[in-house]
Amino acid sequence: MYNKIRNSVKPANYKKVYFSRCRFPDALYKERGEKEIEKFFKKNGYKIIYPEQLSIDEQISIIKGCKHFAAVSGTLPHNLLFAEEHTHAIIINKTYIHNNFQDMINEIRKIKADYIDCHLSLLPVTLGYGPFILMVNDNLIRYAEKHSMKRPKKSNPNEYLHWYLKTWAEIHEKKLENKKMNDIDVEFLIKLMRYYTSK
Repeated sequence: MYNKIRNSVKPANYKKVYFSRCRFPDALYKERGEKEIEKFFKKNGYKIIYPEQLSIDEQISIIKGCKHFAAVSGTLPHNLLFAEEHTHAIIINKTYIHNNFQDMINEIRKIKADYIDCHLSLLPVTLGYGPFILMVNDNLIRYAEKHSMKRPKKSNPNEYLHWYLKTWAEIHEKKLENKKMNDIDVEFLIKLMRYYTSK
């Protein structure tokens, strides 16, 4: 099915693309720090794509035509189902949780994927809810140096800490039916976050 859909679309001319979440409303609420990562890929010749602003045909065309694809972990790299075989992918991990679905997609399409941990994970989260702090860290800098890419400037994630604690409390307060997460008392943590972010 995916082959049939892909083959019905002409490939775009972008060879290196970065699929960004920087303008996606859901990401604007629960993610911070991707802008610096987006700048790094732009500086290294990647065309920045905001997929929610494009039609399905346009998105598939871009994915089909590219040789190098980059995106933050989550559902965006799942679009590699429409890529040509042996496309190279850089997947920026936004959390410590590995997305197992991506492994299957990579295998189907014979994707050569490099995973780079670019997150600050202070509290337990789930893949869909977050919140997430993304950052240009030593992992990304080492990757850039190893692959002769223009070196990024290291992020300072401290500016996001207040937002992170406040948002974590908001998200998990709505999910109090799961009062424990890996033996951590979520209700207590919410009270703690509320205390520190009210100052």
